[in-house]
Amino acid sequence: FELHDEAQATSTFLLQGSASHSCISTCKGSGASSTMNACVLAKGNDKAIVEMRNEFLSKNGSGEMLLKVLAEEKGFADTKAKIFIGEHGNETDAYLTQDVLLLDPSAKANAVPGLEIHTNDVRASHSASVARITPEDLFYVQSRGLEMEEARKLFVVGFFGAVAEKAGRPEVSEVVMKWIEQVN
Repeated sequence: FELHDEAQATSTFLLQGSASHSCISTCKGSGASSTMNACVLAKGNDKAIVEMRNEFLSKNGSGEMLLKVLAEEKGFADTKAKIFIGEHGNETDAYLTQDVLLLDPSAKANAVPGLEIHTNDVRASHSASVARITPEDLFYVQSRGLEMEEARKLFVVGFFGAVAEKAGRPEVSEVVMKWIEQVN
């Protein structure tokens, strides 16, 4: 989507299964703001490919990208996300967070964050993390009285909760809750 002066947009997408999705937000006007959120679930030999790009071509832009990926049962996710700030994008403030949670040793993922900045006087940051739930993690939670299945679901609820909350849309929360029920 394309945003002009002082425009604000929030997009949230959910991707499950073997699929590919590309999302580009271009802030062309001064003070435009773009928020992009995504949840991805890859399980059972699924291959999910996601590319996200938040572009700022004028001054005083702002934006945030949050990408949460969960993989299990030989699921694979390849995610690339980038903040692009053009030569007229001074005073832009943009953030990118990519988090991947692998629920078992057979799950795999690539998380590639990027910054491309062509001006000075900006605040931009990115991060990516890939974490695997270990048997020790599950044992610790189980030692507090939860069964194995409940312990795994607790990790997933905590992991996806941020996107469901940020979306502020009940249908997103409903889909995420259905995903949580699918986790083995």
